[in-house]
Amino acid sequence: ASAPSSGSSGAIHSSLPSDAEKHMVRNVYDGDTLTLIDERRVRLLGIDTPEIKEQQPFAQEAKAYTKERCHKREIWISYEPNGEKEDHYGRLLCFVWVPADDGDGYLCINEGIVEAGFARAYHPGRGKQLHNWDK
Repeated sequence: ASAPSSGSSGAIHSSLPSDAEKHMVRNVYDGDTLTLIDERRVRLLGIDTPEIKEQQPFAQEAKAYTKERCHKREIWISYEPNGEKEDHYGRLLCFVWVPADDGDGYLCINEGIVEAGFARAYHPGRGKQLHNWDK
C-alpha cells in the first residue's frame, strides 16, 4: 500500500510563516512532544495524541509519525499569532514544520498528524480558536 501523495494534503503549505525559527531536534518523546538540541521541550500546538505511558491505542503510531519526520532533523517552529508561547510546564507551544516529502513546500506536522488520523485537534481553552482551526 502506498501513502497518498503529499500534493493532496491540506497540511502542505507553500511557504513557512514569517516568524518560523529553525532548530534541530534531539529527541521525539511522543506524537505531540519533542525536545530540541538546546534541551527546550516543544509541545505541538492545537493537537492531542494518545499517551504512550498509558498505552493508549495508536500512541506508538502517533510517535512514529512525528519521529519519522522530526527526530534528529532540522525543523522550523512558529507560534500562534498573539497566542501563548509556553504552557504551564514551560514547554514551547508551537507549530512544527518540515520540508514536504516531494520537496515542494512545507508540511505542518500539527496538521499532518491530524490528517493522518493519529491526533485530534483541540481548543487551547477559554473559547479561543487557533488560526487554522477551520481546516
